[in-house]
This record gives sequence, structure tokens and C-alpha cells, in this order.
Amino acid sequence: MYLNSEEPRHVPEILAIVEYLQGMKFKRRVFGGVDIESVLDHIEQITLRYDTILSNSDEQYNEQARQFAMLEAALAQVEQNNAAMDSHNRELIQWYENANAWLRAQNDQLYQQAVALWAEAEQSRRVYATG
Repeated sequence: MYLNSEEPRHVPEILAIVEYLQGMKFKRRVFGGVDIESVLDHIEQITLRYDTILSNSDEQYNEQARQFAMLEAALAQVEQNNAAMDSHNRELIQWYENANAWLRAQNDQLYQQAVALWAEAEQSRRVYATG
């Protein structure tokens, strides 16, 4: 059996099992093939190796799930912060628009007062000049 070690499914643990399988030797019986205990021992070894791989996979999955949950919580916090910042920015814009409107009204009022004072001064100057 040929395995391409560049394929992602061929992790080192699986390759170690393949090597174990390729190097397996069974005790022979005097009559009738191999010793059943030898076969069962090899099956147990293979099963233990696969159990280790599955256990490690479960631990990796749990760690990734924990990290994913942490990232989701952080993302939710960022979204909450963004919503609060958006609300704050809307309040600032409203305050700025109100302040700007008040300042325009004050400016218009001062301009009208200045025009009235100018007209009054102009009239006083004409009266003084003619008088």
C-alpha cells in the first residue's frame, strides 16, 4: 500500500499505524496458521492507537470549539461596542446640529443688532455733520 504523505488525512499517527501494520508478525501455530492470541494482541494495539487518535481529535475539536466560542463572544462584544459608539455618535451629531443652529440664530441676531447700530450711528453722524 502506498500512501502520499502530502495528503492531509495522512497524519503522522495514521502513518505510524500503517507502519505498524506493515511490520506486524504473528506467532505461528504448529498446525493451522497463526496463534489467535497473537492476532488479538495486534488488533488491540491497533485499536489503542486509533483510540488515541480519536481522543486527540476530540481534544482538538473541543479546544477549537472553545476558541470559536471565545471569538463569537468577542465579536458580540465588538458589535455591542459599535452599536453603543454609533448611538453616541448620533447623539454628538444631534448636539452639534443643535449647537450650530443656536449659533446661527445668535449670529443672525447679532448681525441684525449690528446693522441697527450701524444705521443709528450713520444717522447720528449725519445729524452731527449737518448740525
